[in-house]
Amino acid sequence: MVDVYHELEFPYEIMQDIYRAMRHDGKVVLVEYGKRRSKGYDKAAP
Repeated sequence: MVDVYHELEFPYEIMQDIYRAMRHDGKVVLVEYGKRRSKGYDKAAP
């Protein structure tokens, strides 16, 4: 999940559901961008 976790209303419960749905050797990767802006950041975007 990329840049989504901070938007979740109930992140703990959603992660529990994801864990239950995964295979025993599955992995979850969370990518959250900080306040720092990268060179490709579009200042006009909301």
